[in-house]
Amino acid sequence: MIAVGMIAAPSEMHIAPWREVLDGVPGIEFRIGRMPGAADGCDAVIVPSYLALDRYGGHPSSDAQIVENRRVDGLPDLIVVTPAYGPVVGNVDSRALEESIYDIFISCLNAAEDFNRIGDGRSIERLLVHVVALGLEAVAATVIAMAFRRAWCEFDH
Repeated sequence: MIAVGMIAAPSEMHIAPWREVLDGVPGIEFRIGRMPGAADGCDAVIVPSYLALDRYGGHPSSDAQIVENRRVDGLPDLIVVTPAYGPVVGNVDSRALEESIYDIFISCLNAAEDFNRIGDGRSIERLLVHVVALGLEAVAATVIAMAFRRAWCEFDH
């Protein structure tokens, strides 16, 4: 069971919008730090597919997937590879963006829970979301955080 969503960022400036949006949400913790140190104590980390597939393996998919980290790079042993998504360019309605980002997060949470159900002696209980590493710099942090909040709160964990 995913018990903790660890939200991390390299600075208070980057994490402040997330703190505001996720204030009071059960199971959410915050951490300031850079990778890989920010991942200490986490069982898995969400990594965008465009970075994860080349570095950690897996295959392009419209669903999130769990792959093993065999690189000994300081990140958790399990990588939650996001569904494939493209860059945000131009003027896009924030509601549409939030919905698309929600779909990414709910797919990641479902993949982690499926991994926990199948079980190989390991489980994902502490899931890291490093807000800068998501690769969504063109999207307002509050939009991303609201999408995560919705996915986390709707998810049965």
